[in-house]
Amino acid sequence: MDDPPDDTGRPPTNFLPSLLAPPSPASFVTVSDATTMSSKLNTTVSSQPPSLNDVPSLSSLQHSSLIIDSAPGIDGIVYSFLINASDQILSYYLDIVNSVVNTGNVPITCKIQTIFKNKGNPDGPAAYRPIALFSVLTKIAEHLVKNRLQWIAESSALLANSQFGLWKGRSTLDSLSIFTSDIRLSFFQGKSVTTSFLDVSSSYDNVQLLILRNKLKMPVRLSNYL
Repeated sequence: MDDPPDDTGRPPTNFLPSLLAPPSPASFVTVSDATTMSSKLNTTVSSQPPSLNDVPSLSSLQHSSLIIDSAPGIDGIVYSFLINASDQILSYYLDIVNSVVNTGNVPITCKIQTIFKNKGNPDGPAAYRPIALFSVLTKIAEHLVKNRLQWIAESSALLANSQFGLWKGRSTLDSLSIFTSDIRLSFFQGKSVTTSFLDVSSSYDNVQLLILRNKLKMPVRLSNYL
């Protein structure tokens, strides 16, 4: 407990820091914490990350379908259709998804996107809205792969705890709040804060995929799909 104010009425020296966020990355929920909380809620969470070589299962397809309906792609299929579909129908779609993920060959129809048009000259780019509607099956396949990559990256400590990008549940606001706390705490203690900002131009465009794949130990078939 913090010390009470002294005779001058001023708060003690350890009063202000106690009101600030800690000057270090916040403690986020770990895999073991999630497993413990899940057991209390009588749900099942595997403590072992799935293998990248495993193919998506029927249960993972059903879980990925639990998304609020949005405008469908060119095939007209919406999420609610898959939610209410029988296991036989889902198994059929699961075979398609697994084939796409395993071979990297995406059907042409899944690559076609619907683009909305505004008023104006149809020959001008400004007449079209920057909104494209993908096939639900394509989005589900991406969702399944993303979840698996995210789980493996987090549970295998491939991402630093001080990193905020690519972490589920973390955002720029988390990083800014910690940075702001460091500044305020250092100001209170009469210290200085030094920081550097680095913005790599076209960073994603210049990634060497072969090096990245080997570093992440990613199967070739999954890399081909990505």
